[in-house]
Amino acid sequence: MIRFQEVSYTYLSQGPEEVQSPSLDHISFHIPKGQCVVLCGKSGCGKTTLLRIINGLACHFYQGRLEGDVSVSGMSPASAALPELARVVGSVFQNPRTQFFHTDTTGELAFQLENQNMPREQMRRRLDQVVGELELEALMDRSIFALSGGEKQQIACGSVYASMPQVVVLDEPSSNLDLEGIRKLRGLLETMKASGVTILVSEHRLWYLHGLADRYLLLENGKLRGDLTPGQMTALDPQTRQALGLRAVDRGQLFSLCPQARPAERMEPGLELHGLCCLRGRREVLHISHLQIPKGAVVAVVGRNGAGKSTLLLTLSGLLRFRGTVRVGGKPAAPKALSRLSYLVMQEAGHQLFSDTVLGELTLNDPDISEQDAQEILEALGLAGLESRHPGSLSGGQKQRLSLGVALASGRRLLLYDEPTSGQDGENLLRTAQQITSANQNAVCTLMVTHDPELIFQCATHILHLKDGTPQAFFPLNRDGAERLWQIFGASEFDEFDSERSLNNMKQLSVWEQLVQLPYLNLYGKVVSSALELDLFTHLQEKKTPAELAQAMGWNEANTGYLLAALGTYGFVQKEGDGYINSQEAQKYLIRGTPDYLGGFIHFYGQNEGMVPMDVKKLLTEGPQPMPQMEMEQNLDFAQYGQMLRMSEEGYRQQEILRIVRELPENSTIRRVLDVGCAAGLLGLAVIGDGENRSGVLLDQIPSQIIQPSVDVAGLGERVKVVQGNFLTDDFGGGYDLILAVSVMLFAKGGMEPLMKRFFDALNPGGVLLVVSEGIAEDLSGPWDMMTGYLPYFLNGMDLAVRAGEVETAARAAGFTKIESRTEQLCSGTQDILVIRK
Repeated sequence: MIRFQEVSYTYLSQGPEEVQSPSLDHISFHIPKGQCVVLCGKSGCGKTTLLRIINGLACHFYQGRLEGDVSVSGMSPASAALPELARVVGSVFQNPRTQFFHTDTTGELAFQLENQNMPREQMRRRLDQVVGELELEALMDRSIFALSGGEKQQIACGSVYASMPQVVVLDEPSSNLDLEGIRKLRGLLETMKASGVTILVSEHRLWYLHGLADRYLLLENGKLRGDLTPGQMTALDPQTRQALGLRAVDRGQLFSLCPQARPAERMEPGLELHGLCCLRGRREVLHISHLQIPKGAVVAVVGRNGAGKSTLLLTLSGLLRFRGTVRVGGKPAAPKALSRLSYLVMQEAGHQLFSDTVLGELTLNDPDISEQDAQEILEALGLAGLESRHPGSLSGGQKQRLSLGVALASGRRLLLYDEPTSGQDGENLLRTAQQITSANQNAVCTLMVTHDPELIFQCATHILHLKDGTPQAFFPLNRDGAERLWQIFGASEFDEFDSERSLNNMKQLSVWEQLVQLPYLNLYGKVVSSALELDLFTHLQEKKTPAELAQAMGWNEANTGYLLAALGTYGFVQKEGDGYINSQEAQKYLIRGTPDYLGGFIHFYGQNEGMVPMDVKKLLTEGPQPMPQMEMEQNLDFAQYGQMLRMSEEGYRQQEILRIVRELPENSTIRRVLDVGCAAGLLGLAVIGDGENRSGVLLDQIPSQIIQPSVDVAGLGERVKVVQGNFLTDDFGGGYDLILAVSVMLFAKGGMEPLMKRFFDALNPGGVLLVVSEGIAEDLSGPWDMMTGYLPYFLNGMDLAVRAGEVETAARAAGFTKIESRTEQLCSGTQDILVIRK
């Protein structure tokens, strides 16, 4: 789906004497369809640039030099037109307001569909589907300006998802969200991934993606430092994570945080509020009867969006009028006095930077500050070397840290921070916490509005919980206070994030959930398989009532209605009024004759247990049974079997192997192809037919009368030779640019190395051996689908399952030196894909 080969990108310098180093430096990786990949690393490591290359902005909007080879769904972002690329790649930016084009939510969701000239009725159905799947009903027909940050992010994600992209890139989508917003964002990403969308997320907050992410690409100074599995990422020790600028990776690491700051033992008066009331229009938005904050306290102000947190800071900074009494250090302070006593660091720090240099920003607020003191502040905040830069050219995180520096240099007695770690990596979060603590030493007290538990546990001494503008609790952040804080954050609602949810992990369901569903699975299979056999979905591309469908097909009307109702509960069809129509995924995968048709494969393998029966009870009590395979093969109706086999390979499986081959750098130079163990031959034929000058050999023990009709239908008779034989022992010639070995390595168990040597000899220089194999863990611990598929063989005394790493070991022993290995969820299950070169 996405391939980077030795990719570098350098932004053009702003001045003739300024030398720019590459933002990305010789990056190479491959991301298959449907994976969720997290880009992580310190601020400035190249995450955003990588996303900009994928969505085309780096090539078409920013000025820079791109080197290397980039492929996104077979397109080059550098040469593809932006409208064409935008149909494939959807983007969600850190600040969703920057990508809105409508003032109302419904219009925003429909905007991209209108740009695609989608027919009105189809657009309406798509919007209804997106709103339902993403649970956006409560946000429809509302003003964009009335939404919270989290709600705006939901609409941005929904707008992108509505356009049905193949890839979605998100740049720090959680940076401005509270925990409720993060919970909803996680749900949106889960829905996208389940629909087959490839997801790339650039993120500093990592814990909420645990269980959803398939891989973590760790960047450092523009280079790819690591390509880590979730297990490898979680196993990083705290010192390594800190050195790499990484924050908590999973919920366990997050919830194991302990308070680092010690609350003051004596309650000396710092900030006192009595009868404080603030109005917006005629609506009371803040009401605090009595609150006393001790001197030296660093107070984390928490609560959901709209709770009045930012209003409290604006009031204490003197920017909003109020009724009641405010005392700072025991002395009353009116709004005008508060503006002199306090300093507010806003969430959008760029709004309060006014100088034309970074160093000038510090001296602007305090002309008496020495250059040495200013330099020490900048160095402590990680801004050394940027003294002459214009503040407007800094990144969002750098602007925030500069505003922190201004607060530190201001010497004000009441320090106020609004989301000071938005978009900060682990290293800069620690810097921010240290500077907040340092600045607080010369202040009466500090209040910081934040949704960030990692910041709170680093520097807060107290928690103030607001709801609807009213304090719900104020308590010290000791061990008991930490437990109360997690309750406020709704930690129990994040239990779902602990489960390792993925398409190849049955542990996403508890044992109890699996057991109570078991009685219905056989009936479920019969319903879906019958619908596929009857080709029902081809007839529901337009809405039909049960009576209309029954009349057209000659079926019983009442039972047609019952069947459609059941398919509706499974999500295969949608009910519209008194009729039914295919769901989006059924329309994509279950229409016979379309490129992504998957119904033939599912029906074939769902109806056939293969040549190995599995009477589990008998096999356990009596042991392995005599195999009826020879007798079954002798009685096989080859014409009927060939037709079913072809149906199992046509459509989606052909597109799947084509995608893998097209992503090879050698794709354009492939001329001669060998497909060993080709079955009905449709996979090899798809690859051969994809190039005008390609020819090849289809080899299998299956009689040629099964394979030849596939060749004839494809119209490739002059370019393809069908050979009946055993690829393990028979000669298959040489001079090949590509050898396909798809789901056949099990037959080579015990003799894999000799076969690999024959493959090595048969390949031309620069040729590729492409192996797709099951790759079961050595201790049989997974993946569950492959373990289940091979269980009949195991129980009958045949260990045919290829183990993870087995093919690679044999290939290296045979002389192959360049081997790329990855695991993908294919329609045939969790498979290892190996690209093997001499």
